[in-house]
Amino acid sequence: MTDRAILYAIEFVMLAVAIAALMPTILRAGKRSGESLGTNDARATLEAALRSEKSRLDDELTRGAISKTLYESLLADLRTRALEETRALDSGEVPSLDQEPVTKSMRFKLAAGVTSLMVLLSAACYGFLGAPEIMRLTEDQKVLQGTASAEAIETYLKDNARDGRAWVLLAHRRIDAEDFKGAGAAYREAMRVEKKIASDPDILLEYGAAVLTANDEEFLGDAKAALLKAQSIEPDNPKAIELVGMAAFATQDWVLAKRQLERMLEGMSPDRAEYIRFEQTIRVLDERIKANEARAAAKSQKTQ
Repeated sequence: MTDRAILYAIEFVMLAVAIAALMPTILRAGKRSGESLGTNDARATLEAALRSEKSRLDDELTRGAISKTLYESLLADLRTRALEETRALDSGEVPSLDQEPVTKSMRFKLAAGVTSLMVLLSAACYGFLGAPEIMRLTEDQKVLQGTASAEAIETYLKDNARDGRAWVLLAHRRIDAEDFKGAGAAYREAMRVEKKIASDPDILLEYGAAVLTANDEEFLGDAKAALLKAQSIEPDNPKAIELVGMAAFATQDWVLAKRQLERMLEGMSPDRAEYIRFEQTIRVLDERIKANEARAAAKSQKTQ
């Protein structure tokens, strides 16, 4: 499953869980509210109103405001109304006098409203933050512009492993983080997937320098070959001459090391301290070369 599909699935599950958690509470709350208003509160209010009406009739009869016959007639009407309204309350059809009860229809409307609101909020967040593919496209664009982080480049390369320039950019990011061994691995991958990069002297020199800095013995020979290739493309490049000399020392290739030092002396003033130091190093290398030749000759005589 892709990262985008996973993100969509997580968003859907979270929305469904949120709705499922809220709906029972909303439905129960609405139901309890309707029952309370339709029975307890409404019945108490009705009984209080009937008692008040009865007291008013009794007072008017006592004061002589109404006749006994009218009193009896009004009291009979009051009893009839009390009976009808009590039956209506028992059937659940009459709301309380102060507030309308929450009916089943109203509860479902409330639930639908909450669901719609959550969906709209989710869609709004999606639109504000950006779709996963848009966010990914933005990060990919940063890779192409050379401004992406190492993590973003690694994510990009999962789907674009043949992009040699992205591997080079990753190598640069790892050098920035002083991960020279990781940088060397990124350079090797870049040269493997793209022949043009494998012939770029600048990339070859960067790769050799990363391996030498990391002192990655496993790839010292490969780094020396890459540096020699860069020098063959740009024979007079001072950086190539110097790095090839460093690789020669690292691999104990004394002949190559001497040749590189001699190349460096060609463009150097004899008055410089480095000139004298390089001359001394060349004399040491001559001794090592002679010692190696002597050992090789002795070994050859033994085998004859």
